[in-house]
Amino acid sequence: MKDLSLLARQAAEVLHLSRQYNAGRTAARKKLDGSEDKVPVKRKNNFQLISLHIPKSGGTSFYKTIQGVYGKDVVARVDYKPYYKKLFLNEREYEKSAFSNHLKVIHGHIQFNALKKHIELSDDVKIITWLRNPVERIISDYFFVKNIMNERYRHDPYNPHVLNRMTRSLLEFAAQEVEQNRISRFLGDARLEDFFFVGVLEYFDEDLKRLSALLNWGPYSEAKLNKTKNKPKEIADEIIEKIKEFNRKDMDLYEKILALRKNRG
Repeated sequence: MKDLSLLARQAAEVLHLSRQYNAGRTAARKKLDGSEDKVPVKRKNNFQLISLHIPKSGGTSFYKTIQGVYGKDVVARVDYKPYYKKLFLNEREYEKSAFSNHLKVIHGHIQFNALKKHIELSDDVKIITWLRNPVERIISDYFFVKNIMNERYRHDPYNPHVLNRMTRSLLEFAAQEVEQNRISRFLGDARLEDFFFVGVLEYFDEDLKRLSALLNWGPYSEAKLNKTKNKPKEIADEIIEKIKEFNRKDMDLYEKILALRKNRG
């Protein structure tokens, strides 16, 4: 008979791992845009470009591209963590770190509302982001989390028993309120005209070339898009339709962006 106390400890570890990855999501139910945070210190900066990385929307690949264009020494990663109510620049607390004003570009997981609250935005700073089909984004996010858990426990003899009991199905994952309409919540009060450029992941290469022309980049090296491991090629139609229902606001936004993209030629 299996050691129940050991299984209990492992189950607790799985929950802890999931909470680490989703740091801020639980708190986000009440503070999705960081509106309850204390008034932050807005430091002066020389940012020319700010890239908002909506999770599982090609941001990691784009980050590598802009590092190649501008140089790693002037590009920094920025992350807003609602759970801690703080902004981090290159993994250091923004308000306390003495970062250099030579930085030109910041990129990372920071919601638009938190961006306005924590960072002083000049009139000429260019804000960009990339959108992805909301259904595909959620599917990718789900299997990304699942892969993390499998990697963490793959050498554990009780791993299958723990994961089978603790891991939600794709539909259960998508049904969580905190997972629904994450794109719209990430963009917060932003209007489309607030962005210099909105790319579409499904047209990554084409849109990247257009952005390059707009910013006069010249030659650049394209980073390959990351692919989530162990993601099935096909998902049942009824699950896809249900995910669309859960994310109607995001679907409407995505379809609007596609229409604008088509009209611009």
